[in-house]
Amino acid sequence: MNKRQVKRGKTILFLAAVLLCSMMFFLSSHAMFRDMWFDEAITVSNYASLPNITRIYHNYLIPNNHIIYTILLKYWILFWRPWLGFNTVSFRLPAFICGFTVLITLMILWRRRLRLYPAFLVALCFSVSLPFAIYASAVRGYILCFLLVLLAFDAACRLRRSGSFIHGFYYFVTVLLAVGCVPSSLIAFAAMVIFFMGRTPLQKYLMPRNLSIAIIPPVALVLFYLPIIGMFVHSMSLKEGWSSFGGMLLTLYGGFFFAFLPVIAFNLIVGWRSWFKRPLKWQAITANLLIFLLPCLFFWRSPSPFPRVFFPLWVVWLIIVAYGTGDALAILRRRLSNRRLLHILPFMMGIIIFGYGLVLVKLRDRLSEEIVAGRGLDDYFSPYYMRLSFAPTEVIKTIKKITDNDPPPTYISFNSSPYSFVLHGVMFGIDKRIWGFYNPQYKIRSLPPKSFAILSIKDDPRQFIKRFKVRKMTLIKNFGYHQLYFVEL
Repeated sequence: MNKRQVKRGKTILFLAAVLLCSMMFFLSSHAMFRDMWFDEAITVSNYASLPNITRIYHNYLIPNNHIIYTILLKYWILFWRPWLGFNTVSFRLPAFICGFTVLITLMILWRRRLRLYPAFLVALCFSVSLPFAIYASAVRGYILCFLLVLLAFDAACRLRRSGSFIHGFYYFVTVLLAVGCVPSSLIAFAAMVIFFMGRTPLQKYLMPRNLSIAIIPPVALVLFYLPIIGMFVHSMSLKEGWSSFGGMLLTLYGGFFFAFLPVIAFNLIVGWRSWFKRPLKWQAITANLLIFLLPCLFFWRSPSPFPRVFFPLWVVWLIIVAYGTGDALAILRRRLSNRRLLHILPFMMGIIIFGYGLVLVKLRDRLSEEIVAGRGLDDYFSPYYMRLSFAPTEVIKTIKKITDNDPPPTYISFNSSPYSFVLHGVMFGIDKRIWGFYNPQYKIRSLPPKSFAILSIKDDPRQFIKRFKVRKMTLIKNFGYHQLYFVEL
């Protein structure tokens, strides 16, 4: 390439990155200001608040503790609290930065393999998707794990090509951190192995570099969790998940399909005829099919895994779609005589994708109702905690106002996300001892003669009345997801 081409390439890359980041901030930044929900509040109050790394590591009774992310969050809070304070936005910034880094990683580390325009289009689609807004603002380890899996995929490509110790070490470290963050990321590494098997001659499967890519992930998982193996086994054996396996798959595949619909449609419209004209690479096609069917292997598990368990697997799915986009653009390059149109096309698609992102935001509640259909917690469209009706802080403000900053004992139902009230209550200066719910630390067996109760739209007030033998129950205010009651026994 001459200097002029290099300069033009850098200019295009810069403009693409600016457009990408602008769309990300426009469509996702609003989620930074939402209230904490159950899992996020537990992450902060039960894990990140522990005094040191050792205590965090040895507190794995439930899988809510994403250990590597929790450690990062703890030191983030310690470093930034003097400037940003103890507030929701400061807690969400690490995830938001990780989400931004995912997009930049796709644009920089992967653009040579995928080419610039496919990398840009796939990253753009992801940035305006509903799952990106959920996980790039979540005080959880999913987007950090996504980033680590993406970096590990890059490391595996380099290791497969060079076989060098440096690239092997790079792969090992990223894999170790990923499984230490979310253990189910092992599924994504299994998908990577299948991906490379589909692109490697059979006689080269047993080469040390290829074996290393397959062996390192399970070894890393064992090394990370071996010192706490008892807690790890107990945590993985908890009967949590979805009762409907078909519903879980529909939500998982539906989430990915709607997130990347513009590029999937582009690939199908442009490339479907060529698939029948050129020799098919059955090994690669079979590998891709197996990768997309991996979640189906969990049909035996009851209850079925949460759809979010497979979020790290999206990295491999995303790369496969990006390669398909590259093939589709190559077909257009051969068909179109006007070369300028090839450079304009990605930005035209960028406008389409941005408009599609706006449409998704308008339809997210309806998509959730139609696809998830109440089978479990929505992980990819419009979960209750992403909606404006979920506002624990508004309930707390009302309690403070009507009690003149002296709230009585308050019962919180489990469906109301009680840890959200505990954490936000601390931010508003409310003593944690006023809250009562079904937890050993906040155990509540009876209510005082006059108290408050917070129920959710999922709760039946009649069961509450029967449980505590309530004489009179007066609705103070309906906040949408929550209802605040004055209770008299």
